[in-house]
Amino acid sequence: DMIGYADSRQLDHREGFGDVEAELWGMSQFGLQTLSSIRALDWMLAREDVDPERVAVTGGSGGGTQTFILGAVDDRPAALFPAVMVSTGMQGGCVCENASLLRVGSGNVELAAMAAPRPLGLTGADDWTREIMTRGLPELEVLYDHLGAPENVRAWCYEEHPHNYNLVARRHLYSFLAEHVGLTGGDADEAELVPIDPSELGVWTAEHPRPEDAADLAGVRQSWMQLKSLQVEATIDLVDEDPAEFRRIVRGALEVVVGARPPSEVAVLSDVEGQLVLSPEGAGHRVRLQVGSRGEAPVTVLEVASSSDAEPPGVAAARTAVVYPLGLDGARLPSDSARHGRNVGYTWGYNTTLLTNQVQDVLTAVVYLAGREGRPVRLLGRGDALPATLLAAVLADGLVERVAVVGDFGFDQVISLDDPRMLPRALGVGGLGSFAALLAPRYLWWSGGELPDVVLRAYSDIGAMGALVREAEAAGAGPEEWLTR
Repeated sequence: DMIGYADSRQLDHREGFGDVEAELWGMSQFGLQTLSSIRALDWMLAREDVDPERVAVTGGSGGGTQTFILGAVDDRPAALFPAVMVSTGMQGGCVCENASLLRVGSGNVELAAMAAPRPLGLTGADDWTREIMTRGLPELEVLYDHLGAPENVRAWCYEEHPHNYNLVARRHLYSFLAEHVGLTGGDADEAELVPIDPSELGVWTAEHPRPEDAADLAGVRQSWMQLKSLQVEATIDLVDEDPAEFRRIVRGALEVVVGARPPSEVAVLSDVEGQLVLSPEGAGHRVRLQVGSRGEAPVTVLEVASSSDAEPPGVAAARTAVVYPLGLDGARLPSDSARHGRNVGYTWGYNTTLLTNQVQDVLTAVVYLAGREGRPVRLLGRGDALPATLLAAVLADGLVERVAVVGDFGFDQVISLDDPRMLPRALGVGGLGSFAALLAPRYLWWSGGELPDVVLRAYSDIGAMGALVREAEAAGAGPEEWLTR
């Protein structure tokens, strides 16, 4: 059963998540429904009367979404048949089908393709799936052919019928299962439906009532948070026990939750007296960069200013510097405000956050400047620009040799879904401290806020404490002086 339906009414189908804490820790109706699908499969495979090699999954509409998502995250289903859902035109209209970061740069056809080369059957109707035969199926056929199983993917579409999982579609299901998991009687028509009174279909009855404490959303969230906290603690402990594994997990998570990459090429669209407009390859926006220099200096410094700063910081006049007033060519706010207001997963499921765009802009500037100067860049990020600066420094790898962050920030300080520093799932993978630990052994100046313990451990464990500077230890020097040494 879907959460909130039939006998699974302990929780509401659409309410209970979508708030700031849930987003920062990666909790959602979509995630809970997916976990329920996995656990249902666990229970089924534990039964002695179930053949674990012949389990198939099917569902229509939202159930179709859960079908191909289960196939994407779990290798145990032998065949999958998501009906009237896979398409290039619509991601799913319910919170149980959407979550932040789920489809950034991707879509349902690719998610369904993760089942390959296992058998995959699709149906379409007079809805968003009406083009499945020409947009979706051909690409899946190419993939399955490449994997040596072209016979394992099929689709059928009946535009004369509305959104449904009706008899014509189910007949294809039966023959599909007969072929791929040996279901007997696959070509037979269904028996005539004899309606059953709903009271006879439920688990909970007057004699066997649902437990009064079953509807415990607070308890579910508390248990989920405890589990996630333990996972984060275990990951952080790897910084001492297995540094390479710590980097693999946290760096991989950072690449997913931020979704920004150093561009392979940066084009200069205009250059008027040091006012550059840059365009990173493959990006849909432009980056404004102000460049200035004074005399001969051994470094080029990129200072990232808060997007609220009207003018570049005055520090540019004091040294050779590149000053980058961080801003966007128009805020990329949701166009469907009603849907976004109900659950931000509708927006951030497909679209990158403002913070991600800021990180991408910094990376674009770094790639351009490092190439122009022929040497790594040094970064300074203050105040609101601290998270974008630090995350960009991590993702830029060898293009950034020093980074100074000035200010007090942690993702636990985000209290609004529309805070420009919001990064979904950031706390669920360790937060700013875990990301900053990835900078070791590069030079890092940390001032204004408490240094996370995981950062100290990362530098100490590899003998790089000389590269880590806290303001109190700097003997009166400021971050600008430290950066230009």
